[in-house]
Amino acid sequence: YTNSGLPAEDGWNMLANPYPSSIDWDSPNITKTGVNFAIYIWNPDLQQFARYVAGFGTNGGSNIIASSQAIWVQAFSPTANVTFREASKTSVTGSFLKTTNNNPFKIIATNANGSDETIINFNANATNNFDSGLDAAKMPSDNTLLPMMASVMNNNLFSINQLPEQEINIPIKILTGVTTPHTIAFENIATLGTISCLVLEDLQTGILHTINQNTNINVMLYDTTVSARFLLHIGAPKNT
Repeated sequence: YTNSGLPAEDGWNMLANPYPSSIDWDSPNITKTGVNFAIYIWNPDLQQFARYVAGFGTNGGSNIIASSQAIWVQAFSPTANVTFREASKTSVTGSFLKTTNNNPFKIIATNANGSDETIINFNANATNNFDSGLDAAKMPSDNTLLPMMASVMNNNLFSINQLPEQEINIPIKILTGVTTPHTIAFENIATLGTISCLVLEDLQTGILHTINQNTNINVMLYDTTVSARFLLHIGAPKNT
């Protein structure tokens, strides 16, 4: 089953699992030509898009696509196509919205209306640019009461950002349609390895938050914010 001629004006296209069983998006029996490998699905419970790419998922995304489930992909070529084959079917059943087995470093922004997640992961095969097979671009919710969070590199907004291990400062953009207190939480810090430090700088207040496994930051976010208010400082690995 081939979906051809995909590119819409903005590159986003909706596909669907055509089979009466689940399929595995990571199966080598799915041909992906001219598209980024990340997939997106609307999660009505969270009012956010779930995302999945290269073993990592946010907002409940995974590689298992349920029967008849619609997904979004982003095309970058006028000849883009995705071909599903019978061999891509899997015996794994249940909802697409199933978390992966990986435990990546994750940042979660939450307000009284809901939350959003972003992942940053060190990967020796990645670059600091957008890698179509490893990264997921940001596809924001249309519910402006929720926070919208992304890491920013080279003018790209990432919901899943993989890059080589290094000392680096990464802008973190959190937008909201309501001026209200938010909590910023961090999970699986150890996944980043033996980094020398992890600090979140609030560029508006000048406060430096040293991050550890139990860190939750409470901050007032404003609906007038349009740029990245935070800067994540990842220190050099200790063994270098």
